[in-house]
Amino acid sequence: SALNDFNRALQINPHHYDALMQRGNLWVQKREYDKALKDFYTALIVKRESPQAYINLAGIYRNLGEFDKALPLYQEALQLDPGNPEIQMNYEKLLKESNLKHK
Repeated sequence: SALNDFNRALQINPHHYDALMQRGNLWVQKREYDKALKDFYTALIVKRESPQAYINLAGIYRNLGEFDKALPLYQEALQLDPGNPEIQMNYEKLLKESNLKHK
C-alpha cells in the first residue's frame, strides 16, 4: 500500500519532505489527525519555508474547530506565498467561521 511505501521511505530517510507530506495526507484521509499533524510538523522542520505544510496543518485545526491554532498557520502560509488565492480564500473563510463561532 502507499502507506507502507511512505513508511519504508521514511525509515531510510526520516526527513524526506515529500514522503512526510504524502503520508500526512494519507493520515488525514484516514482521519488520524494526530499522526498527520506529526508528519506535517516534521515536514516544517525539514523545509521551514513550505506554505503547503502550513496550509495542511491549518486545515486540520480548522476541521477540528480549533480556529485559534489554524489562523496563525494560514497567516504564515500567506507570508510565504502572498499571491496564492487558495490560501487567501481559506484564510478569509476561517475568519468568517471563527467570527460566527464567537457570536
